[in-house]
Amino acid sequence: MARKLASQATLQRGLSRVADDYFYHRIIDMPKRPPWNYSMKKEELDENENNYFDNWLKSIYEAVRII
Repeated sequence: MARKLASQATLQRGLSRVADDYFYHRIIDMPKRPPWNYSMKKEELDENENNYFDNWLKSIYEAVRII
């Protein structure tokens, strides 16, 4: 009986961890590439992507209040 209760408690902790991961998915999405076109130079595209990624990270930090 004690073993069964211990395994159920472990399962509940695992399910709670899965639920936490699910809710973070609502905050943390995958970064997307900024708009671009074929006339852009490589340096311009790199700079836009770096800025976009930095802003994406800042939005995550603000959403989970890490900073």
